[in-house]
Amino acid sequence: MPRGKTNKEFINKTIFMELIRYKKSSIRQLGKLKSIACTERTIRRSLNEGLITHKFLDQIARHLDLDPELLSGKLHKHADSIDDPILKQLYLNTLSPDRHPYYKKIYTEQIKKPIADFLSSLLSFFKISYKQLNEFPFETQYQFQYDFFEAIIPIIDKYFKTDGYGNPLNENLYLPLAQLETYYEQHEMEIYALQTLRSKFLQNLPKGYTKQQISKMSSDELIELDRMIQWESQNQS
Repeated sequence: MPRGKTNKEFINKTIFMELIRYKKSSIRQLGKLKSIACTERTIRRSLNEGLITHKFLDQIARHLDLDPELLSGKLHKHADSIDDPILKQLYLNTLSPDRHPYYKKIYTEQIKKPIADFLSSLLSFFKISYKQLNEFPFETQYQFQYDFFEAIIPIIDKYFKTDGYGNPLNENLYLPLAQLETYYEQHEMEIYALQTLRSKFLQNLPKGYTKQQISKMSSDELIELDRMIQWESQNQS
C-alpha cells in the first residue's frame, strides 16, 4: 500500500474551520504545538485534499477536546442520508461541540482497558489466561470483576489512607466499581439500541429513512434518532 494513503480519513474543511474558530484556535496555532506532529502546511494541504492522517486528526481533536468524528465532519455527513428536512435539522442541532468532547468516542475503551490490563496480570499469577475470562458470558465477566474489586476495597482501605500523591484515598477507592457500573450501563444501552430500537424502527420506519439506512446505523446513531423523534413528538404536542 502506498505510504501516503495509509490511515487517511475524510475531513470537511468548512466544518473543521468552524470548530477550531469556536475553540478560539487557528491552523497556525495548531501547527506550532509540540503535541501535534504535523505542520501548518500539512494541515492546510489535508483540508484541501479532504483527507487527513488519522494520527494528526486524533492529536488535533485531543488538543481541542472534540470528538474526532465531529471535527472531521463525519457526524455531519450522516445528515446527508436523512431526507426529511425537519429530522435532518434536529440531527444537526445535536452536533454541538459541547456535547461531543474528545473522550466521548473512546470513553468505553478508556474505562475497560486499565481494568483489563490489571486483571490480565493478576490472573497470570494463577496461570489463568485473560482469554478464559473473556470466554465467559458478559454478565459473568461483569460479576467476576465487580465481586473482585468489591472484595479488595476493604483490604486497600485497611492499609492505605492516601494515594501516591498524598491525596486522601476516599475518592479513588470506589473508582473501579463506578467504572464497571458505567461500562455495564453503556453495554445495556448498546444492546437496547441494536436490538429493540432497530427492530422498532424497521417495523415502523421514521419519516425520511429507509430500511437499509436503519440496518446500517450504529447504536449511537439509533439512540440519537430515537431522541430526535421523541423531541419532535414533544414539541408537536
